[in-house]
Amino acid sequence: MESKNDAPIFAGEVAENESCNDNTQHKPDSSETQQMSAQPLSADLDYPLAPFRLNTNEIEHINLNSGSLGLTITDFVLPGKNGFDLSLTRRYDSSIIERYISNSCGLGHGWCFGFPSIETLPNRDGRENYLHTGDGRRFLLGGSSNQPVSIEGHTLQDIRFSGNPRNPNTTNFTLTFNRDGRTAAFRRAPQSIGSPIRLTSMSDRQGNTIHFNLTENGGTITDTVGKTIRLTRTNITGGYILTW
Repeated sequence: MESKNDAPIFAGEVAENESCNDNTQHKPDSSETQQMSAQPLSADLDYPLAPFRLNTNEIEHINLNSGSLGLTITDFVLPGKNGFDLSLTRRYDSSIIERYISNSCGLGHGWCFGFPSIETLPNRDGRENYLHTGDGRRFLLGGSSNQPVSIEGHTLQDIRFSGNPRNPNTTNFTLTFNRDGRTAAFRRAPQSIGSPIRLTSMSDRQGNTIHFNLTENGGTITDTVGKTIRLTRTNITGGYILTW
């Protein structure tokens, strides 16, 4: 997208059973009313017989340090092996609205999927690389082309990153979450330091793997049991529609 007005439209369809209409009206008695009020409807809808879960919750928060607005939307969840589910989540951050467009798929300014990603930005010394952990955190990857990479400003031992984006000979990168042993693998074209670094897979301790094949124009995500989400981009006047 080349302008702020080129905003994507997210489209999705969910089939629901239609209820029958009749002219019979039933007024619940006091016992029914008490029973109904004791079981409030939940926004997180579970269908035991369906191979997915719908989540209508939208989580909005304000960063007290920067004042930026964040929004997290989970569209649906595909249950995976050993609890390694595929959660299709979108995140919005107003602090990156002017410059960050996810290279994993064209979600637009300020938007990205809730998967780990690496953002590459030009600067006066070449390029800066930022690590997005997928949970809303963002860190500058420091170091030169011939030095080990460092996660700037992060002193905890909860994550570690291997591979140096500043080294043109490095094509594979790995993010490890030390708490649960899950990893995210990234890859870029060889001898092409300016090309996008794309997420290729996520794995857990047991070797269950979610595979990604995404570009700015869409692609596929395949979960641990072989179910595939297909993302398709359709250009329209003033923007595009991204469907899955």
